[in-house]
Amino acid sequence: MNLIPFLQNNLPLCGIIAALLIVIVIVEFMSHSGGVPKLSTIEAVRFMNNKKSLVFDLRTPDAFAMGHIKQSKQVKAADLIKNAKTWIKKQDLPVLVLDENEHGAVTTAMSLTKSGYSDVAVLAGGLSAWRKENLPLSHQ
Repeated sequence: MNLIPFLQNNLPLCGIIAALLIVIVIVEFMSHSGGVPKLSTIEAVRFMNNKKSLVFDLRTPDAFAMGHIKQSKQVKAADLIKNAKTWIKKQDLPVLVLDENEHGAVTTAMSLTKSGYSDVAVLAGGLSAWRKENLPLSHQ
């Protein structure tokens, strides 16, 4: 089979296929969380209950005070990354990181993973997803 004549005779079709492949690669790249698992709300509850994990809420203190997951600790992303050894005593402790919508949490979780923490996950959709599922929030 002569590939070049085929491509020349079917140029529009080849262009469409190439465009679709590019779109697929871009979508996959954008949705990739750097190897950090994104847990649904149900998976996050199991993660917290079964593994007795540490939960870090990266939102502002004001947002945290308006409602947070009961066992979570409010911390700035930069502080958690810079002082990870203070916040997380052992590198194999399970850690769940969240913010309002997950974007900053993914970046922070990736940094923790690169620093050697082996069991780090993100709450998919952040606290917005938690609220949408009407899961309990603490105000204390």
